[in-house]
Amino acid sequence: SRRIRSRHGTCEQNVRTAIRTCGLSPPNKITTYMAGQGLPNKKRKETAKMALYRESVTKVPSNPFPNSQTAVIIMNGESRQGFDLEKLRNKDLAIFGCNAIYRTFPVDYLVAVDVNMAREINDSGYAHKHEFWSYPRAKVQSPPAIKFPTDWGWSTGPTTVRLAIMKGFKNIYILGMDFTSPNKKINNIFKGTKNYRAPTHDPIFTGNWENQMRHNAHDVGPDCQFFRVGSKEVFNLDLPPKLHNLPNLRDMSYAEFESHINKLSK
Repeated sequence: SRRIRSRHGTCEQNVRTAIRTCGLSPPNKITTYMAGQGLPNKKRKETAKMALYRESVTKVPSNPFPNSQTAVIIMNGESRQGFDLEKLRNKDLAIFGCNAIYRTFPVDYLVAVDVNMAREINDSGYAHKHEFWSYPRAKVQSPPAIKFPTDWGWSTGPTTVRLAIMKGFKNIYILGMDFTSPNKKINNIFKGTKNYRAPTHDPIFTGNWENQMRHNAHDVGPDCQFFRVGSKEVFNLDLPPKLHNLPNLRDMSYAEFESHINKLSK
């Protein structure tokens, strides 16, 4: 079975190691951000921030795409419903996925942090053949799941993005990261199925997603570029205000996305 081990050392050593191994921000930027400049709840955010940097130096299984800088993350917002995921095959890129995507489309790296969903994935046998990550929660069996050493309390989508960062990918395309809903009802391809809410349910609160994605984009700085694919084009859903003015995060159409990935054919 695959195991993950943490490197030990002081917090400062871990932060500096993260800079070297994961392309994180220079020390002066880390110090400024961790000092909570301009942030409310400074102490809590400093603690969470340091935990993330410790996590970023965790050893992860070797990347089977050593020559690729590109990752595609499949989230489950309905803006991706018209895109044929098979177009991602036979490309020099890694495919990450969230939650129930495994039911219809196997991915290279699957993440689920909800206990019921993680148990469903384990029970299905999927995790015996594919790399599946979850938080260290007692009701999630490991193996077959690979557990992050720390439970950040993040949602599945931003956690998946963080895993792609940890694995060293620099160009990260995200499908189905809609945040809000075009019809004031729950926005999820798998709504109404096992472990998901009914189609008539109100939209899920996304403030935590927004904060966590801001952490992801801010932490790595310009060394990593994020592209949200399709949400603006399909549903005219703008990025939330919290994610405005991030120079390494922008919206992209599916046509532009396909032109990018078609250059990565094996």
